[in-house]
Amino acid sequence: MSALIPIPPRKLARVALLAAAWPFLAVLGLVVAIAGAWRFALKLRRGMEARQDTLFCPRGHANETVGRWSCDRCGGEYLGWLGACKNCGDESVDWFPCDRCGLAVKLPWRSRP
Repeated sequence: MSALIPIPPRKLARVALLAAAWPFLAVLGLVVAIAGAWRFALKLRRGMEARQDTLFCPRGHANETVGRWSCDRCGGEYLGWLGACKNCGDESVDWFPCDRCGLAVKLPWRSRP
């Protein structure tokens, strides 16, 4: 005759808790994975926008991102890409005025509130 090994109540409670919690943990993991993929896609889109030679103002006017710029930090003027001063290396540019209408053109690589 074989004796059944009794399962300790503590182990039974742990198995029951795990069985009750796994659907919640699975849904939570799925939500975290989808949110991470969404943030990655947004950053990828902003990165692709940032590599363009022109950015558009809210009214749709094209503005060059490569040209002659003046740095707010050091006051110097430089030729090149808008995002980095050639003189002092400042990369704190968040926006620039549209050449045609003067509205602010927000830079896509900066986080939006």
